[in-house]
Amino acid sequence: MNLKVVFFTLSNLLLATAVALLVPLGVSICYRSQGHGDWIVFLVSSGGAIFFGVILNLLTRRSDRHMGNKEAFAIVSLGWVVIALVGSMPYFLYQDFLGSGIDQQVSAFRRFTDSYFESMSGFSTTGATILTEIEHLPHGILFWRSFTHWFGGMGILVLAVAILPLLGVGGMQLLRAEAPGPQTDRLTPRIQETAKVLWWVYVLITLVEVVFLWVGSVWIVPEEVRESPADGLFYAFCHAFGTMATGGFSPKNASIGHYQSVYIDTIIIIFMFIAGTNFSLHYRALQGNFGSYWKDEEFRFYVFVIGTVTTVLVLCTMLQPVVNINGTVRAVNQEEVIEIGDQIYPIVDGRVEYENQFHSIINEHATINGQVYPVYKGDIVYNSIGSALRYVLFQVLAIVTTTGYGTADFELWPYLAQIMLIFLMFFGGSAGSTGGGMKQVRFLLLIKQGYREIKHLVMPHAVLPIKLNEQIVPKDIMSNILGFFFIGVVVFVLGTISLAGLGLDLTSASTSVASALMNIGPGLGTVGPTDNYAHILPAGKWVLCFCMLMGRLELYTLLVILTPIAWRK
Repeated sequence: MNLKVVFFTLSNLLLATAVALLVPLGVSICYRSQGHGDWIVFLVSSGGAIFFGVILNLLTRRSDRHMGNKEAFAIVSLGWVVIALVGSMPYFLYQDFLGSGIDQQVSAFRRFTDSYFESMSGFSTTGATILTEIEHLPHGILFWRSFTHWFGGMGILVLAVAILPLLGVGGMQLLRAEAPGPQTDRLTPRIQETAKVLWWVYVLITLVEVVFLWVGSVWIVPEEVRESPADGLFYAFCHAFGTMATGGFSPKNASIGHYQSVYIDTIIIIFMFIAGTNFSLHYRALQGNFGSYWKDEEFRFYVFVIGTVTTVLVLCTMLQPVVNINGTVRAVNQEEVIEIGDQIYPIVDGRVEYENQFHSIINEHATINGQVYPVYKGDIVYNSIGSALRYVLFQVLAIVTTTGYGTADFELWPYLAQIMLIFLMFFGGSAGSTGGGMKQVRFLLLIKQGYREIKHLVMPHAVLPIKLNEQIVPKDIMSNILGFFFIGVVVFVLGTISLAGLGLDLTSASTSVASALMNIGPGLGTVGPTDNYAHILPAGKWVLCFCMLMGRLELYTLLVILTPIAWRK
C-alpha cells in the first residue's frame, strides 16, 4: 500500500475541514449578541487542523500519486475517522478547555467520548445526540452540528474529488470506496465533473429549501413561535442542512415539532422525499427530463414502500386503541382495560374476567383478591385522516430516508405501527441519495431474486436473468448484495449483544444499533424519539460510533481496511 498518497490525501482533507470550521466561526461572530464566546473554539480547532494538515502535507507532498483500490479504501475509512476527530474539537474545547470561561452550565461534552460521538453522528448523518437542552447552546455550536450533516451528506470524498484536481487519477476508486452500492451512475464522461454536478444539485436544492423554511418561520408559523428574520434564516439553514443530508440534528429541543405548523411539516416532508431520491434523477429533471423519475424502477419501488407503509399506519393510528399505563403504551382491543401483572384484561359489560371469575367495576376500579386495580380507557391516536396523514407521513419519511426528524412521539403509537417503523429503518433511501440504510435498490433486487427462484422451480431449464431498468444485473452484484445483508445481520447482532451486555434492555439495545447502523437517529425504549444517548456508557458509545461509520460507508469499506490483506504490498 502506498501510505504516502494516503496521508497526503488525508492532509488535504484536514485542510478542507479547517476551512469548513471557519463557517461556524463567522456565524458565531455574527450572533455575538448572544453573549457567548464560542468563536474561540472554532478558531483554535481550525488553527490546529491547519497546523497538522500543513505538516502532514509537507512530509508527503513529493510522494507518488498513484492510487489503487487499497489506497482508496484506506483514504475513505481513515478520512472519516480523522474528520470526525477534528469535528469533535469544538464540542470538547467548548466544555473542557474553554468551558470554564464560556459556559459552565453545559456538561454534555465534558468527556471526549461524548464529543466524538456527537461529531461522528453529525458527519455520518445519523442524528443521534447526547444533548438534552439543545437550545441552551450558542449559535456557533448549533450551526456546526447541522453543518457537519450537510458536509457529510453527499459524501466528504465526493466533495474532495470535485474540488481537488490532484485526486482526479483516483477519483473513481474513491467514489466506489465511499459508496460501494449496486449501481454507480456517471452523469458525465469524467468522474470529477460528475462529482461537481452532484454537489451543485445538492447545493441548489438546499438553498431552495432554506428560502421556503425562512419564509415560513418568519411569517407563516403560529405567532408564538415566529422567529425574527435573522434567527429565522439561521434556523432555516440548520433545518435545511439536516433535511437534505438526511441527518436530523435540530437546534430545537422539540425538533420540527417545535413549530406546530402544517406549512413547516409539509416543506420538510417534500424535501425529505427529495433527499431520499437518487440525485442523478434530480439532475436529469433539472435538464427537463422529468420522465426519468417514473422510468426508474427503484424510484417506483421507493414510492410504493412509502405509500404502503403510510396507508397502513394511518389506518392503524386511527383504528387501534391504545392505553398509557405508567408511561408504557399498550395496544388494546377494548375501550376499557385493567392491568394485572404484565397482562391486560378487557372490561366487557362492566365486568372483567380473571382466573375464570367475573369481577364488577366500581368507581372506575376493580377489586380482585383484595387488590384494587384502576381502569384504563383506550383511545385512538388520531381522530381525523388529516392529522393522521400529516404526522404518519412525516415519521415514515423521517425513518425511511434516515433523516430522523420528529413531530410526534411514535412510541405512543400502537405496537403494529412501531414494529413497521422498526422494519422501515433497514430500507433506507435510494442509491445515489443522501439517505442511509441498506438502500431501496438492494431490497428490490432481492425481491426479484426471490421471484426468480420461484420461477426457476417451475421452469428449471429456463434462462431467467434479473433486470433493473431493462438492464441485466450481473451475478457479482447479486453476490455483493447477499454478502451485504449477511454482514449487516452479523454486525447488528454483535452490536445488540454488546449494548445489552452494557446494561441496555433488549428494545433499546437493538434499536440503538439499528439506528446507528442505518444512520437514522431515534430508536425505541430509552433511545426513543423524545430521549437521547447520553445515558449509554462510553464503551457503548464507541460501539455505536463504529456502527455509524460502517453504515455510512455501507459495511464493506471499513471491513476492507480491517483485513490484513489490505495492508500487504
